[in-house]
Amino acid sequence: MNSNETTAIEDVGGILDIVGNRAFLRLDGYLPGPDDVQVTTQQVRDNDLRILAFKRPNGKLTVVLSNRSFQPHTFHIATGLEGATFKGFRYTPKDAGTNCQGVELGTLAGGTISPQLNDLTWEFWEQQ
Repeated sequence: MNSNETTAIEDVGGILDIVGNRAFLRLDGYLPGPDDVQVTTQQVRDNDLRILAFKRPNGKLTVVLSNRSFQPHTFHIATGLEGATFKGFRYTPKDAGTNCQGVELGTLAGGTISPQLNDLTWEFWEQQ
């Protein structure tokens, strides 16, 4: 790049896929694609934010988030499921809800969900 060129920075959303010591932001769903962005594992770990996503045996998506960054953080998760609704449950060191079932948070809907987590918070978002 010469000194006259500029680089545009664009916000993107996707699924963070961590495999061994490599991480990729999957932009077009769960599988590798040509538009994926490689992210260093250092970038993932520096902020002490974690995302785990998996499908339950019934095929429904569950997203688990944790924030240990010492400040609130809003996650923007592109689920790829435009018509889906997700029910949230929160856990903190001081409150795990009745019978440790989590504190119910209500629902978020759409192809992108954006829950905000305070520090030392874990949330489960389950597709309904």
